[in-house]
Amino acid sequence: MFHAALPKRARTLRRRLRGKRRFVHTPTLLNLTILYYAGTPSAMLEAHAFPGGHPLHDFPPTLMIDADRDSMRASGGKFARELSAAGIASSYHVLPETFHAFLNRPNEPVFADGLGLMIDWARDIQSKQT
Repeated sequence: MFHAALPKRARTLRRRLRGKRRFVHTPTLLNLTILYYAGTPSAMLEAHAFPGGHPLHDFPPTLMIDADRDSMRASGGKFARELSAAGIASSYHVLPETFHAFLNRPNEPVFADGLGLMIDWARDIQSKQT
C-alpha cells in the first residue's frame, strides 16, 4: 500500500477479484491493516510510511509490479500515476490473471514473469549508470 487509505477501486478492478481475498481485502479491512501498520493516525500522515499523496520530487527511479486481481492494485496504480506526474522515472506493470502475493509462489509461471521484469529493470538502470 502506498496510500494511508485504499483509493477507490474501479468497477473493473472489483470485477476481477476472486476467492477469499474478495472478502478479506475489502477497503474497511485494508484500512484497518494500514492503521495497525502505522501504529497511530498521525503516523499514517508520514510520507515515509505512505508516500502516496505526498511530494515525490526526490523519489528514486521505481519499478512497480501489480497483480491483476488484487484489491491493493488501486493504490499501486494511483501511485504509479503520481510518480509519472512528478516526473519520476518509473515503470508500471500489471501482470494478467495474477493474484495478490504472486511473488511468494515460485512454482507458478507468473513468478518467473515478475522476476524477469525485475531483472530487466535492474539491468536497464545499471546500464544507464555506467
